[in-house]
Amino acid sequence: MNNEVSPEELDKNQRLTSKMASDNEQKLDELSRKLGVQEEELKRAVDRAELAEKKLKGIEEELDTVGENMKLLEKSAEKAVEREEKLKEKYLAHSEQVQD
Repeated sequence: MNNEVSPEELDKNQRLTSKMASDNEQKLDELSRKLGVQEEELKRAVDRAELAEKKLKGIEEELDTVGENMKLLEKSAEKAVEREEKLKEKYLAHSEQVQD
């Protein structure tokens, strides 16, 4: 058996190896480009999420304020109804006194 490789086979192997290296380098470049695009998209998505969180927090604060204002208005309305009832009672009492 002859363990020697002919110069033609060595040349063929070198061309195949060079072609594989070139193909792999192109694949690496393409994957690197895709990774860069994905990283940019991720950054924009994170920025949008942070902005949405800030807006949500502002809306929640507004909602809390509106809730507190509604409670105050309800209390004021209850007091106004009570005052109205007392005034009606006074009016009726005075009307009865005037009629007597």
